[in-house]
Amino acid sequence: MSGAEEVDRLVFAGALDKDEVTDVQGKDAIQLDGAAQFPDFAGVLARSAQVGADVAITLDGANIVTLSGVGLRSLQANDFLFA
Repeated sequence: MSGAEEVDRLVFAGALDKDEVTDVQGKDAIQLDGAAQFPDFAGVLARSAQVGADVAITLDGANIVTLSGVGLRSLQANDFLFA
């Protein structure tokens, strides 16, 4: 998945499947809906790992969002939206 040049709101709802976001920029926001494991930024970090040059946010083995070219340490709470 790739966003536009403008500010993107990337919404993942229900089953995440295995999605890859290829152009996350600091102005973009990621929303993980429907997953109780992601109630806040701490929940996202607890299920995130640096995998090479990417960050993998894992709900379970079948549901992963990969942020290509993103460093785990660069993630901030304002990169995510929570319901």
